[in-house]
Amino acid sequence: MELPQEYAGQINDLCELYNVAEVGLKNVGRIKDVLIVTGVNQLRHAGQHLVRALASQDPERIQADLDAAKRHAQRAIYDINDSAVQFYLARIDQLRETQFPRVDFAATIPNYGDLVETIRRARASLEVTEQSQHDRAQFYEQARQHVLELKSVWETFQEHRPDLVRAVKRGNSTRLIAWLGLAIAAASAAVVSVSRLL
Repeated sequence: MELPQEYAGQINDLCELYNVAEVGLKNVGRIKDVLIVTGVNQLRHAGQHLVRALASQDPERIQADLDAAKRHAQRAIYDINDSAVQFYLARIDQLRETQFPRVDFAATIPNYGDLVETIRRARASLEVTEQSQHDRAQFYEQARQHVLELKSVWETFQEHRPDLVRAVKRGNSTRLIAWLGLAIAAASAAVVSVSRLL
């Protein structure tokens, strides 16, 4: 069954959205451990509505299903990129807060301030804004850009992992020396106190 020519523009728009979602799925799918089930489900729902539109003879039903297919495809794009943004943010937070909580990243990684700003912008993007409701194409493009930027931040952190490990070792050595100094001072004070008593 073929839809009447009057729907060709909507079908082309839907194909574009599918292509954008497909690229996102491929990019995100390369990231280990990222769950993109919601994005895949949204595309599945879009496909169901498209099939219903193709099978229908009722113009109102066709239009309703094409509109629903478009909404699901748009949501798929958002969900795919949202999953990737959340993945990178979680990994970056884990690295900074759990793996290297005592390291001064600014002293270890060049341009750390710029990286933090990139992380902040991406985190803020998780909030659905009023603008995203009116200009979805721009919103989705920004979401994809955040994924690329966070990937770059994550790769920078991975490149500097040996430096971060060295910073931890230096910090541990400094703390050990400080504790030894305190222990020696306490032991010396105790010896002096005991010798005065004798």
